[in-house]
Amino acid sequence: ATTLSYGSTNISLTVSSNVIVVNGVSKQSDTAPQIVNGRTYMPLRFLLENLGLKVDWNSQSQTITITP
Repeated sequence: ATTLSYGSTNISLTVSSNVIVVNGVSKQSDTAPQIVNGRTYMPLRFLLENLGLKVDWNSQSQTITITP
């Protein structure tokens, strides 16, 4: 399991599980964390939004903007 903390928010993830625990509450993610070639990949949008950040995708420029 991996735990992330930001401010008063704590998120716990388990590889290959779509259930992610945010401040003690289980939530369903559409993507599970995975380990590929020794690197752990996590559902970035889910994590950022649950940390209280706004995520915008610009399909034309293929860029992500993250704002508090």
